[in-house]
Amino acid sequence: MNNCFFKIVFSLTFLFVVCLFVCGSATATEDIESIPFSGAGLGSFEDPYQITTIEQLDEIRNHLNSNFVLMNDLDFSESDVDNWLPIGKEKIINDLYCNFEGSLNGNNKTISNLVIDFPDEVYNGFFYAVWDGSVSNLNFENASVPSKSSNVGILAALIGPNATVENVGIFNSTVTGEMYVGILSGISVANSTISNCTIQNSTIESESAGAVSSTNRADIMNVHVSNCTIKAVYCGGLVAYDYGSISNCSVTNSYIETKLVAGGIAGSSFVSTIQNCYTNNVSIVAIEDRYEYYHANLGGIIGNSEDSIIENCFSTASIVSYQRLSYNGGIAGNCTRSDFKNCIAVNEKLNHHPGSWTILNQLNTGKIAGHVNDSDFENCYYWHKIKSNKIIFDGENGKRVTSAKINDFPNGIWNEWEADIWAENPNENESLPILKNQLFEFQND
Repeated sequence: MNNCFFKIVFSLTFLFVVCLFVCGSATATEDIESIPFSGAGLGSFEDPYQITTIEQLDEIRNHLNSNFVLMNDLDFSESDVDNWLPIGKEKIINDLYCNFEGSLNGNNKTISNLVIDFPDEVYNGFFYAVWDGSVSNLNFENASVPSKSSNVGILAALIGPNATVENVGIFNSTVTGEMYVGILSGISVANSTISNCTIQNSTIESESAGAVSSTNRADIMNVHVSNCTIKAVYCGGLVAYDYGSISNCSVTNSYIETKLVAGGIAGSSFVSTIQNCYTNNVSIVAIEDRYEYYHANLGGIIGNSEDSIIENCFSTASIVSYQRLSYNGGIAGNCTRSDFKNCIAVNEKLNHHPGSWTILNQLNTGKIAGHVNDSDFENCYYWHKIKSNKIIFDGENGKRVTSAKINDFPNGIWNEWEADIWAENPNENESLPILKNQLFEFQND
């Protein structure tokens, strides 16, 4: 048995879950006209229903094709609603769960102290599923989803085809579940978009987990995760499994703990693209566990990459493994048939502590990649001060570079990094660049 076994089992499980998603969902072809919305507005795009109370927020479930706008902050601690039933799980059409296919404009307002506590039920989130719909400009503060089951996220259990999630923030929140668990969403499927979102000071624990979603086939853009704790067997700063694309994203000041596979951006990628992403001040740790026949895969950007493209990414992540067998890399832990271009490893340390194990394969740590199979590396560099307590894998797949050259943005090794995407860090104590879409954070501090 090896990592291929995990991939096969996961793929079959994922297909089963998607089948449940498709077969167990109903299209909201018409609203429940017998229950009119109690507030202002017509529910059209030009004149959306105006939500001013938690009671009116709950009325979204009666009008799943309509358009809504949130007019003020809502605090569940000030209401009688102590347990929110995910919108769409009322089984109102043919006894099937229903998708939200309208639009919700949060108007930059905040929903606070939301609790979704159905621990033994699958599909938990504010929405059951956003499908052909959109959610934008909405914040969640101190949300809690304590589940023991699968497909869990604060915004939605599932983000379906043709859905758009934009400018959604999640702060100081907690999520738990068995598998397919994300702070934002449990699963995000193809032909959907997640962009300009922020996830801060939140925690998640599951078998497979990521701040954005556990399993992703969507396009994820301009998403920033900071001060989060992620614990899972398979996990990533943004996603555990990526089959889509991730661009212009960052994970900072966070702790990622795994038993097998973890990456600063994604745990594993399969035929996917990760571009213009970075991790800074992130700790990635594989705790000791008796997965005797499997390798842990740990990387500052990606834990395990297969048939994927990783481009214009850098990592300062600290990587430590307590597993007996472990592939550790500043950028990638294990890579197969993947292309790496313009990647820079500035990791503080790449360490392996086998603990009580008596057998240790020392040829498992690489400054760029821990284990390489039929992969290409172009213009990749590693910091000359990377520390490791074990033998560094001979195929470093990159060039040694000094601090002076790393700190010389946008010159030298940074020449091919796009000036319209990357910018000098306005923090005088930080020499590494940031993404231009983050500059507003500093301007608003």
